[in-house]
Amino acid sequence: MANLREYRDENGKLKAFYIRVYRGRDADGKQLPPYKETFHVPESWSETTARKKAEAYAAVFEERCLNGLQATNNQTFREYAEYVIKLKADNGDIVHSTEVRYRGLTERIYPEIGYIKLKDLKPQHLNRLYDKLKSDGTVKVTARAKTKLQKVFEEGNLGPSADENLVALTEQGKRLSRMAIGRAAHLSASTVSRMLQGENVQKDRAEAVAKALGYPMEKLFSIQNEREDLSNKTIREYHQFISSVLQVAEKEGLVPQNVAAKASPPKSDYPEADFYPPELVKRILAAIQNEALYWRAIALLIIFSGARRGEILGLRFCDLDFEHNRIHICQSLLYTAKRGKYIEPRPKNKKRRYVSIAAMAMDTVKEYIDWRNAVGIEPNDQWKESDLVFINPDGEPFSPDGVTDWFSNLSKKYDLPHIHPHAFRHSVASALIFSGVDTVSVAGTLGHASPTTTEKIYAHFIDAAEKKNEEILSNVYGVK
Repeated sequence: MANLREYRDENGKLKAFYIRVYRGRDADGKQLPPYKETFHVPESWSETTARKKAEAYAAVFEERCLNGLQATNNQTFREYAEYVIKLKADNGDIVHSTEVRYRGLTERIYPEIGYIKLKDLKPQHLNRLYDKLKSDGTVKVTARAKTKLQKVFEEGNLGPSADENLVALTEQGKRLSRMAIGRAAHLSASTVSRMLQGENVQKDRAEAVAKALGYPMEKLFSIQNEREDLSNKTIREYHQFISSVLQVAEKEGLVPQNVAAKASPPKSDYPEADFYPPELVKRILAAIQNEALYWRAIALLIIFSGARRGEILGLRFCDLDFEHNRIHICQSLLYTAKRGKYIEPRPKNKKRRYVSIAAMAMDTVKEYIDWRNAVGIEPNDQWKESDLVFINPDGEPFSPDGVTDWFSNLSKKYDLPHIHPHAFRHSVASALIFSGVDTVSVAGTLGHASPTTTEKIYAHFIDAAEKKNEEILSNVYGVK
């Protein structure tokens, strides 16, 4: 059993417990030095609490020592964070896109606190990190096509390591198409079009296209860096990740407490959510009627469901309930540079849910399915998810970024304000809140982690709705 010895200062104040665990003897019978650990006692704890916590900590420490994991709290934050990320990913606690986001956050975290041992990490270290993030901001890296890209596209002069499907296309004497390049790079054709038109795109998109065409990225694209300030919301993402790592460390008994709870990250800045008023939504609906059937079906589901674009693109035939005019959101189609387009078998926040849809939208989806069956569109050889509702005429699922691009082009085509699919989530929320629907129901419709999230994001909608209630009651009772 672990041995605990108190350490007190000159005033008799309990400051720490020294923990020793017997280690046994070596091959020559000589006693090995014991495993050692120091459990520091926070100022605010009573001696009774401190001893209980120390005994629990010592029990876990002893178990880890006996299992060959001694002195694990001597791990640096970086070492332990890597362990936690892998643990969460392996256990299915986080989706792949969240793992990618965590990895992105660590690029700024590790240089500042990654070398610090878990047991030595203090709130001051975290506060300095948050201040540095605020002062340094971030560098937005984008890529813009060089004339070489247009030349490769027009002449079909592929590089030595080009995608085999593109090579086969040129060997048959066919021209490269935006759709073919997009398919090889796991991007939408509209994203490739934006590149060819000289628009700035994300660096990972440019890397994917260059790889598909068989060239180093610097041959086809120039890189541009632009400094941007980090929002409080983004800095809190760093804080929440650090806190989640230390939460596991506390749970495993490696640290007595999660020091992130004592740090001072900036307060969340929840900007007022952009939404489209009913008059604009009506104009958008009118414009959509002139578009291709498959785009109409996707757009109408996004507009009337308040779902994320990937959740709509991830719908399967079994998720459509035409009898009750509703859809079952239980998975999502996502994109990362590493994996391309892939199916995540659960939506964000693991919130599977049913969402009722306007009858005219469900009728359009049914019309699209009849058209798809008549034309005979099936998934291509590279895409095996045959039960997805939405695949384009080339047999590929639609790209989430392609949906964003389509709405952007729609706004230009019909002289509408800039349209972004995510704003329809806010539009649905505003319509429901103004109609008196409670935040619990709104959170359920949108798939928020909790009603608290809904209340924070849509606080201004809720305030306005409450003001409307006040006016209604004043009119009912004949007072001003």
